Amino acid sequence: MAERIEEPSPFDVLIVGWFPSRGDPGAGRFIADQAAALGATGRVRPWVATFEAIPLFGDERLRAAAEAVTERHLVEAIEGDPSPFVPGGAAGPPGVPVARLGFPAGETRQTGAEHGLRHREVVLDALARRPDRPNWRLVHGHVGYPEGAAAARIAGRLGIP
Repeated sequence: MAERIEEPSPFDVLIVGWFPSRGDPGAGRFIADQAAALGATGRVRPWVATFEAIPLFGDERLRAAAEAVTERHLVEAIEGDPSPFVPGGAAGPPGVPVARLGFPAGETRQTGAEHGLRHREVVLDALARRPDRPNWRLVHGHVGYPEGAAAARIAGRLGIP
């Protein structure tokens, strides 16, 4: 009798980057196609984290205050119930869970020119702290900066490539 070889179970991958949305169905189409192709292999379960800017307006004092409040509420929402992941997106492949993470978009005295990286890192970190998050074995940052830099920092905190 031949020995039965079991297929390894699919492993979870977090893909960080642009992704199609209702307002811009062409944005990140290549990332959506990549996630669909990975999922179709049956060997990978892709999860996508993408970002939506929440602009900061006003003078420095007002932007700084809005940044703090916005960031605090975003983190609470991401860490709370329900999960920020939804099955697919408005224009993405069905069955690929997508988390659309808001982030305060704008420079303040505290964040300086690195605000894009810092704010994305804060919301990704909240996602990584969820106790029900998938057991990601790889984080793929599809673009270098700021999404990829934030993804690399979160992967380092999780101890995964």
